[in-house]
Amino acid sequence: MSKQISRTVKIIQKMQSGGKFTTNEILEFLSHDDIEVNLRTIQRDLKTLEDLNVIENENPKSNELIWKIIKENIVTKKSRKLKSSELISFYILKSQLKSFKSTMIEDEIEVLTRIIEEIAPDDVFKNIYWDQSLGAFDYKQYDAIVRRCITYISTEKWVDLQYDTGGNGKIKNIVAFPCSLFNYNGNLYLAIYEYKHKSYIALAIQNIESMIEKEDFYTKKPVFDYHEFAKSRFAVYNGEIHNVKLKISSDVAKYFVNRTWHITQVLRKQTDGSYLLTMDVPIGEDLVAWIMSWSPSIEVLAPQKLIDKLSDKITKSLKLYI
Repeated sequence: MSKQISRTVKIIQKMQSGGKFTTNEILEFLSHDDIEVNLRTIQRDLKTLEDLNVIENENPKSNELIWKIIKENIVTKKSRKLKSSELISFYILKSQLKSFKSTMIEDEIEVLTRIIEEIAPDDVFKNIYWDQSLGAFDYKQYDAIVRRCITYISTEKWVDLQYDTGGNGKIKNIVAFPCSLFNYNGNLYLAIYEYKHKSYIALAIQNIESMIEKEDFYTKKPVFDYHEFAKSRFAVYNGEIHNVKLKISSDVAKYFVNRTWHITQVLRKQTDGSYLLTMDVPIGEDLVAWIMSWSPSIEVLAPQKLIDKLSDKITKSLKLYI
Protein backbone atom coordinates (compact mmCIF):
# COMPACT_ATOMS: atom_id res chain seq x y z
CA MET A 1 0.00 0.00 0.00
CA SER A 2 1.39 3.41 -0.91
CA LYS A 3 2.38 6.04 1.66
CA GLN A 4 -0.38 8.31 0.36
CA ILE A 5 -3.04 5.69 1.07
CA SER A 6 -1.65 5.06 4.57
CA ARG A 7 -1.74 8.79 5.36
CA THR A 8 -5.27 9.16 4.03
CA VAL A 9 -6.57 6.24 6.08
CA LYS A 10 -4.89 7.62 9.23
CA ILE A 11 -6.48 11.05 8.70
CA ILE A 12 -9.96 9.60 8.21
CA GLN A 13 -9.60 7.30 11.23
CA LYS A 14 -8.57 10.26 13.38
CA MET A 15 -11.60 12.26 12.29
CA GLN A 16 -14.10 9.40 12.69
CA SER A 17 -14.89 10.48 16.25
CA GLY A 18 -16.17 13.80 14.94
CA GLY A 19 -13.20 15.85 16.14
CA LYS A 20 -11.91 19.02 14.46
CA PHE A 21 -8.27 19.55 13.54
CA THR A 22 -6.08 22.21 11.99
CA THR A 23 -3.66 21.25 9.23
CA ASN A 24 -0.74 21.56 11.66
CA GLU A 25 -2.47 19.32 14.21
CA ILE A 26 -2.95 16.66 11.54
CA LEU A 27 0.72 16.95 10.62
CA GLU A 28 1.63 16.55 14.29
CA PHE A 29 -0.36 13.38 14.96
CA LEU A 30 0.94 11.81 11.76
CA SER A 31 4.48 12.56 12.92
CA HIS A 32 3.71 10.87 16.24
CA ASP A 33 2.76 7.75 14.24
CA ASP A 34 6.20 7.86 12.57
CA ILE A 35 4.75 8.91 9.22
CA GLU A 36 7.27 11.17 7.53
CA VAL A 37 5.46 13.93 5.67
CA ASN A 38 5.66 17.68 5.15
CA LEU A 39 2.97 20.35 5.45
CA ARG A 40 2.59 20.83 1.70
CA THR A 41 1.90 17.12 1.18
CA ILE A 42 -0.71 17.10 3.96
CA GLN A 43 -2.42 20.10 2.36
CA ARG A 44 -2.68 18.17 -0.91
CA ASP A 45 -4.09 15.10 0.88
CA LEU A 46 -6.71 17.21 2.66
CA LYS A 47 -7.72 18.90 -0.59
CA THR A 48 -8.18 15.47 -2.20
CA LEU A 49 -10.41 14.31 0.65
CA GLU A 50 -12.37 17.55 0.41
CA ASP A 51 -12.90 17.05 -3.34
CA LEU A 52 -14.17 13.53 -2.59
CA ASN A 53 -16.70 14.96 -0.09
CA VAL A 54 -15.16 13.02 2.78
CA ILE A 55 -14.08 16.03 4.88
CA GLU A 56 -14.90 19.73 4.93
CA ASN A 57 -13.26 22.97 6.04
CA GLU A 58 -15.20 24.61 8.86
CA ASN A 59 -13.50 27.98 8.51
CA PRO A 60 -12.83 28.58 4.78
CA LYS A 61 -12.30 32.35 5.08
CA SER A 62 -9.58 32.08 7.70
CA ASN A 63 -5.89 31.40 7.24
CA GLU A 64 -6.18 28.75 9.97
CA LEU A 65 -8.15 25.98 8.26
CA ILE A 66 -10.11 23.71 10.57
CA TRP A 67 -10.98 20.30 9.14
CA LYS A 68 -13.69 17.86 10.15
CA ILE A 69 -15.26 14.81 8.62
CA ILE A 70 -18.61 15.37 6.92
CA LYS A 71 -21.38 14.23 9.25
CA GLU A 72 -22.74 11.59 6.88
CA ASN A 73 -19.31 9.93 6.87
CA ILE A 74 -19.02 9.56 10.65
CA VAL A 75 -19.33 5.81 11.11
CA THR A 76 -18.04 3.86 14.08
CA LYS A 77 -18.19 0.24 15.17
CA LYS A 78 -20.77 1.16 17.78
CA SER A 79 -23.04 3.18 15.50
CA ARG A 80 -22.87 1.04 12.38
CA LYS A 81 -22.20 -2.64 11.90
CA LEU A 82 -22.06 -3.87 8.34
CA LYS A 83 -24.28 -6.82 7.56
CA SER A 84 -22.80 -9.96 6.04
CA SER A 85 -24.55 -9.28 2.75
CA GLU A 86 -23.01 -5.79 2.60
CA LEU A 87 -19.51 -7.11 3.15
CA ILE A 88 -19.97 -9.81 0.53
CA SER A 89 -21.22 -7.21 -1.95
CA PHE A 90 -18.20 -5.05 -1.23
CA TYR A 91 -15.71 -7.85 -1.89
CA ILE A 92 -17.53 -8.80 -5.09
CA LEU A 93 -17.22 -5.18 -6.23
CA LYS A 94 -13.56 -5.10 -5.30
CA SER A 95 -12.81 -8.29 -7.23
CA GLN A 96 -14.23 -6.75 -10.39
CA LEU A 97 -11.68 -3.93 -10.34
CA LYS A 98 -8.69 -5.92 -11.60
CA SER A 99 -8.86 -4.03 -14.87
CA PHE A 100 -8.05 -0.81 -13.00
CA LYS A 101 -5.00 -2.25 -11.22
CA SER A 102 -2.22 0.32 -10.77
CA THR A 103 -4.42 3.20 -11.94
CA MET A 104 -6.08 6.04 -10.02
CA ILE A 105 -9.20 3.89 -9.51
CA GLU A 106 -7.27 1.26 -7.57
CA ASP A 107 -5.94 3.89 -5.16
CA GLU A 108 -9.42 5.15 -4.28
CA ILE A 109 -10.77 1.62 -3.81
CA GLU A 110 -7.90 0.72 -1.49
CA VAL A 111 -8.74 3.72 0.70
CA LEU A 112 -12.37 2.62 0.95
CA THR A 113 -11.30 -0.96 1.62
CA ARG A 114 -9.23 0.05 4.60
CA ILE A 115 -12.03 2.20 6.01
CA ILE A 116 -14.61 -0.59 5.80
CA GLU A 117 -12.24 -3.21 7.18
CA GLU A 118 -11.43 -0.95 10.14
CA ILE A 119 -15.13 -0.54 10.86
CA ALA A 120 -16.08 -4.19 10.49
CA PRO A 121 -13.02 -6.44 10.23
CA ASP A 122 -13.96 -9.93 9.15
CA ASP A 123 -11.36 -11.61 6.96
CA VAL A 124 -13.55 -14.61 6.20
CA PHE A 125 -15.48 -12.65 3.60
CA LYS A 126 -12.34 -12.15 1.52
CA ASN A 127 -12.48 -15.83 0.60
CA ILE A 128 -16.15 -15.96 -0.37
CA TYR A 129 -15.73 -14.49 -3.84
CA TRP A 130 -12.97 -13.70 -6.29
CA ASP A 131 -12.74 -13.24 -10.04
CA GLN A 132 -11.11 -16.18 -11.83
CA SER A 133 -11.32 -14.64 -15.32
CA LEU A 134 -8.24 -15.41 -17.40
CA GLY A 135 -6.12 -13.06 -19.46
CA ALA A 136 -6.84 -9.78 -17.68
CA PHE A 137 -4.79 -7.00 -19.26
CA ASP A 138 -2.29 -5.12 -17.06
CA TYR A 139 -3.08 -1.40 -17.41
CA LYS A 140 -0.30 -0.12 -15.17
CA GLN A 141 1.45 1.78 -17.97
CA TYR A 142 -1.86 3.16 -19.26
CA ASP A 143 -2.84 5.01 -16.08
CA ALA A 144 -2.56 8.41 -17.80
CA ILE A 145 -4.99 7.36 -20.54
CA VAL A 146 -7.47 5.90 -18.02
CA ARG A 147 -7.33 9.17 -16.07
CA ARG A 148 -8.02 11.18 -19.22
CA CYS A 149 -10.94 8.94 -20.15
CA ILE A 150 -12.54 9.41 -16.74
CA THR A 151 -11.91 13.16 -16.81
CA TYR A 152 -13.39 13.73 -20.27
CA ILE A 153 -16.37 11.44 -19.64
CA SER A 154 -17.23 13.22 -16.39
CA THR A 155 -16.70 16.73 -17.80
CA GLU A 156 -18.41 15.92 -21.14
CA LYS A 157 -15.65 17.22 -23.40
CA TRP A 158 -14.97 16.66 -27.08
CA VAL A 159 -11.43 15.43 -27.68
CA ASP A 160 -8.84 14.98 -30.41
CA LEU A 161 -7.86 11.35 -30.16
CA GLN A 162 -5.09 9.34 -31.82
CA TYR A 163 -5.81 5.63 -32.12
CA ASP A 164 -3.65 2.72 -33.26
CA THR A 165 -6.33 0.94 -35.29
CA GLY A 166 -4.72 -2.48 -35.47
CA GLY A 167 -2.19 -2.24 -32.71
CA ASN A 168 0.49 -2.15 -35.40
CA GLY A 169 1.35 1.52 -35.56
CA LYS A 170 -1.27 2.66 -38.08
CA ILE A 171 -2.59 5.81 -36.41
CA LYS A 172 -6.05 7.23 -36.97
CA ASN A 173 -7.04 10.74 -35.88
CA ILE A 174 -10.54 10.90 -34.42
CA VAL A 175 -12.69 13.76 -33.17
CA ALA A 176 -14.55 11.99 -30.40
CA PHE A 177 -16.93 12.42 -27.49
CA PRO A 178 -15.97 9.91 -24.75
CA CYS A 179 -19.12 8.30 -23.35
CA SER A 180 -18.35 5.34 -21.13
CA LEU A 181 -15.76 2.77 -20.05
CA PHE A 182 -16.65 -0.90 -20.12
CA ASN A 183 -14.95 -4.23 -19.52
CA TYR A 184 -14.97 -7.30 -21.73
CA ASN A 185 -12.85 -10.40 -21.16
CA GLY A 186 -10.38 -8.58 -18.93
CA ASN A 187 -9.91 -5.68 -21.34
CA LEU A 188 -10.99 -2.07 -20.90
CA TYR A 189 -12.76 -0.28 -23.73
CA LEU A 190 -13.86 3.29 -24.24
CA ALA A 191 -17.20 3.86 -25.94
CA ILE A 192 -17.04 7.07 -27.98
CA TYR A 193 -19.20 9.01 -30.39
CA GLU A 194 -17.21 9.58 -33.57
CA TYR A 195 -18.00 13.02 -34.96
CA LYS A 196 -17.04 12.31 -38.58
CA HIS A 197 -19.26 9.27 -39.07
CA LYS A 198 -21.92 10.26 -36.51
CA SER A 199 -21.74 6.84 -34.87
CA TYR A 200 -20.67 5.08 -31.66
CA ILE A 201 -17.62 2.84 -31.63
CA ALA A 202 -15.53 1.02 -29.02
CA LEU A 203 -11.80 1.62 -28.62
CA ALA A 204 -9.32 -0.60 -26.76
CA ILE A 205 -7.69 1.54 -24.07
CA GLN A 206 -4.23 0.13 -24.77
CA ASN A 207 -4.43 1.31 -28.39
CA ILE A 208 -5.23 4.93 -27.56
CA GLU A 209 -2.03 6.89 -28.25
CA SER A 210 -3.19 10.31 -27.05
CA MET A 211 -6.29 12.24 -26.04
CA ILE A 212 -6.54 16.01 -25.54
CA GLU A 213 -9.48 18.34 -25.11
CA LYS A 214 -10.72 19.89 -28.35
CA GLU A 215 -11.07 23.53 -27.39
CA ASP A 216 -13.50 25.95 -29.05
CA PHE A 217 -15.45 23.05 -30.55
CA TYR A 218 -19.06 23.98 -30.04
CA THR A 219 -21.47 21.33 -31.25
CA LYS A 220 -24.34 19.38 -29.76
CA LYS A 221 -23.29 16.70 -27.30
CA PRO A 222 -24.60 13.21 -28.11
CA VAL A 223 -26.83 11.39 -25.65
CA PHE A 224 -25.33 7.98 -24.94
CA ASP A 225 -27.77 5.09 -24.56
CA TYR A 226 -26.04 1.95 -23.29
CA HIS A 227 -28.98 -0.28 -24.28
CA GLU A 228 -28.83 0.85 -27.91
CA PHE A 229 -25.02 0.65 -27.89
CA ALA A 230 -25.06 -2.96 -26.66
CA LYS A 231 -27.92 -3.89 -28.95
CA SER A 232 -25.92 -3.05 -32.09
CA ARG A 233 -22.93 -5.28 -31.30
CA PHE A 234 -21.93 -8.68 -29.99
CA ALA A 235 -19.31 -8.21 -27.24
CA VAL A 236 -17.21 -5.28 -28.53
CA TYR A 237 -17.49 -4.64 -32.25
CA ASN A 238 -20.51 -3.67 -34.30
CA GLY A 239 -21.41 -4.15 -37.96
CA GLU A 240 -24.23 -5.26 -40.24
CA ILE A 241 -26.95 -6.94 -38.16
CA HIS A 242 -27.98 -10.52 -39.00
CA ASN A 243 -30.61 -12.81 -37.51
CA VAL A 244 -28.47 -15.58 -36.05
CA LYS A 245 -30.02 -18.95 -35.21
CA LEU A 246 -28.12 -21.45 -33.07
CA LYS A 247 -29.00 -24.97 -31.93
CA ILE A 248 -27.76 -25.53 -28.39
CA SER A 249 -27.11 -29.21 -27.65
CA SER A 250 -28.89 -30.68 -24.63
CA ASP A 251 -25.54 -31.57 -23.03
CA VAL A 252 -24.71 -27.88 -22.49
CA ALA A 253 -28.25 -26.52 -22.28
CA LYS A 254 -27.96 -25.88 -18.54
CA TYR A 255 -25.23 -23.29 -19.24
CA PHE A 256 -27.57 -21.25 -21.41
CA VAL A 257 -30.72 -21.16 -19.32
CA ASN A 258 -30.99 -17.89 -17.34
CA ARG A 259 -27.92 -16.41 -19.04
CA THR A 260 -27.94 -13.31 -21.20
CA TRP A 261 -25.59 -13.40 -24.17
CA HIS A 262 -27.23 -10.51 -26.02
CA ILE A 263 -30.04 -8.05 -25.39
CA THR A 264 -32.07 -9.35 -28.37
CA GLN A 265 -31.77 -13.06 -27.60
CA VAL A 266 -34.72 -15.44 -27.51
CA LEU A 267 -34.16 -18.93 -26.07
CA ARG A 268 -36.70 -21.69 -26.76
CA LYS A 269 -36.57 -25.29 -25.53
CA GLN A 270 -37.08 -27.98 -28.19
CA THR A 271 -38.77 -31.35 -27.82
CA ASP A 272 -35.45 -33.23 -27.91
CA GLY A 273 -34.04 -31.27 -24.95
CA SER A 274 -31.95 -28.92 -27.06
CA TYR A 275 -32.53 -25.18 -27.25
CA LEU A 276 -32.92 -22.75 -30.14
CA LEU A 277 -31.14 -19.47 -29.51
CA THR A 278 -31.90 -16.56 -31.85
CA MET A 279 -30.47 -13.05 -31.70
CA ASP A 280 -29.90 -10.07 -33.99
CA VAL A 281 -26.15 -9.43 -33.96
CA PRO A 282 -23.24 -8.47 -36.21
CA ILE A 283 -21.07 -11.30 -37.53
CA GLY A 284 -17.65 -10.43 -36.17
CA GLU A 285 -14.64 -12.15 -34.68
CA ASP A 286 -16.12 -11.97 -31.17
CA LEU A 287 -19.20 -13.95 -32.23
CA VAL A 288 -17.15 -16.51 -34.17
CA ALA A 289 -14.73 -17.04 -31.28
CA TRP A 290 -17.62 -17.41 -28.82
CA ILE A 291 -19.37 -20.06 -30.96
CA MET A 292 -16.12 -21.97 -31.50
CA SER A 293 -15.50 -22.02 -27.74
CA TRP A 294 -18.68 -24.11 -27.39
CA SER A 295 -17.91 -26.44 -30.31
CA PRO A 296 -19.21 -29.03 -31.04
CA SER A 297 -22.20 -28.36 -28.78
CA ILE A 298 -23.47 -25.41 -30.83
CA GLU A 299 -24.69 -25.75 -34.42
CA VAL A 300 -25.21 -22.64 -36.54
CA LEU A 301 -28.47 -22.91 -38.48
CA ALA A 302 -28.39 -19.44 -40.05
CA PRO A 303 -27.26 -17.26 -41.68
CA GLN A 304 -25.08 -18.90 -44.33
CA LYS A 305 -22.53 -16.09 -44.03
CA LEU A 306 -21.80 -17.12 -40.45
CA ILE A 307 -21.66 -20.81 -41.38
CA ASP A 308 -19.10 -20.05 -44.11
CA LYS A 309 -17.04 -17.91 -41.74
CA LEU A 310 -16.94 -20.66 -39.12
CA SER A 311 -16.13 -23.32 -41.71
CA ASP A 312 -13.20 -21.28 -42.98
CA LYS A 313 -11.91 -20.67 -39.45
CA ILE A 314 -12.18 -24.36 -38.50
CA THR A 315 -10.44 -25.47 -41.72
CA LYS A 316 -7.51 -23.13 -41.07
CA SER A 317 -7.28 -24.31 -37.47
CA LEU A 318 -7.22 -27.99 -38.49
CA LYS A 319 -4.26 -27.36 -40.79
CA LEU A 320 -2.17 -26.61 -37.71
CA TYR A 321 -2.68 -30.11 -36.33
CA ILE A 322 -3.08 -32.38 -39.39
